[in-house]
Amino acid sequence: MPTIHVTGDAHVTPLPLADGTRWDPYADPRTRRILDQALFILRHNVHGMRPCNSCFSRLPGGRTFDDVFDDPTVFLSFDPSGPFSGRTDAVGGKEVTIGASEFRIGRWSVAATIIHELAHVNGASATTGDAESMLNCCGFRAHFRPGAIGVNDLPPSNTVYA
Repeated sequence: MPTIHVTGDAHVTPLPLADGTRWDPYADPRTRRILDQALFILRHNVHGMRPCNSCFSRLPGGRTFDDVFDDPTVFLSFDPSGPFSGRTDAVGGKEVTIGASEFRIGRWSVAATIIHELAHVNGASATTGDAESMLNCCGFRAHFRPGAIGVNDLPPSNTVYA
């Protein structure tokens, strides 16, 4: 399972971005509880799902959802102030932050955002809807946002993907 960034874990995160995106630890008990509930959903409803694993394996990284979800070198952080639902530090990167807006919606929205971001960890492009399409394969069709792509307007020297 991805490692949850918590206060005092000494994990070094990416620097905050100009748009306000941050990779903070999960310090608030309510936010952490929602994250734990979202991870429970993924562990018990998505992990092992053949269609989800099949779709994930066709992404450039070639790993299944289970492979990416079981990778403890992927870190989940909290973004209290950024403009996006979630961000990954780069296509193929392993630093994921989930926006506060998703926690206000609830555990299912957080779970959907994690699926999207793990698709970027597995190489989903920042210029196509490939990451968002994983929701349809992984049982989250109700959370699919048509037209959502993982692109941003940061210069290439500071590329980060939503």
